[in-house]
Amino acid sequence: MAVKRKQIDANPFIELATAVRGNRARQHFVTRQEFQAIIDAAPDVDWQAIIALSRYGGLRVPSELLTLRWADVNLPAGEMTVRATKTEHYEGSGIRVCPIFAELKPYLEAAWDAAEPGTEFVINRYRQTNANLRTQLLRIMLRAGVKPWPKLFHNMRATRQTELFKIHPIQDVCSWLGNSRAVALEHYAQVTNEAFQAALQGEAESEAVPKQNAKQQPTAANRMVSQIVKETAENNGVLHSGAAECQSVRSEKVTPMRTISLSINGSGMLTLAYLPKEFSFITGALSIDSSRPVAAMTTPENRTGQAHFKAI
Repeated sequence: MAVKRKQIDANPFIELATAVRGNRARQHFVTRQEFQAIIDAAPDVDWQAIIALSRYGGLRVPSELLTLRWADVNLPAGEMTVRATKTEHYEGSGIRVCPIFAELKPYLEAAWDAAEPGTEFVINRYRQTNANLRTQLLRIMLRAGVKPWPKLFHNMRATRQTELFKIHPIQDVCSWLGNSRAVALEHYAQVTNEAFQAALQGEAESEAVPKQNAKQQPTAANRMVSQIVKETAENNGVLHSGAAECQSVRSEKVTPMRTISLSINGSGMLTLAYLPKEFSFITGALSIDSSRPVAAMTTPENRTGQAHFKAI
């Protein structure tokens, strides 16, 4: 301002870093159990709404909380218009539309039912300038047996933003809560033990699935071979007999007792071992089901051979 008024030639602090860094040591993820204990100890509907709007609505306290009017709350549509004096000089004039999240809605409905006709503001009993919401919240927490955490209201808002980041795009969440990506990630996004444990569980599951699939693969492949042999036998007049690990067929059309043994190994390879040199295994299109035909390839000139079955 002094530069603008030409009282000084230049800003003497222009070379100093002005960015405020987040303090991870003062972060606290407010659990739903902590929230419920505080809500149960709240003295009235107004205080329940204050706590819920901070924890589940993500509103800044007291600025956004005390400017919230019933005219800005549309319960049937599930949305509320929030007016932020902190960001009113930015694009959008500090006005944003935020969903009334499912966890928040019951507390707003209770506050609406308790409000006198013609009531303008959502929070009424604690609007006096001498009403220190932080001090009163500390009393409620002590009564609830909940250990106070640093930055009481900020951490409730930060907890909400952290939760929303897990399930919604970051640009939507920042639009709802009225901050930028840079500010949200620096000052609001929290590192949680829940996410750490979920990552460990996900890694354990990803390691278990290939092992389980490898263990089950021979059994599944054997079932496929059994189905192919059965359908081939039925379609070509070949009698079928089989076991779990080996499938055998007897051809009555060629010469009785001439057999082909079909076995499957752990890698899914189908091996054909047939006895007479002149015997030719049934070739052509076999069918596992009507939507996935397979091709069978044989080498009748050899006494042993291999065939791959693949989708065509």
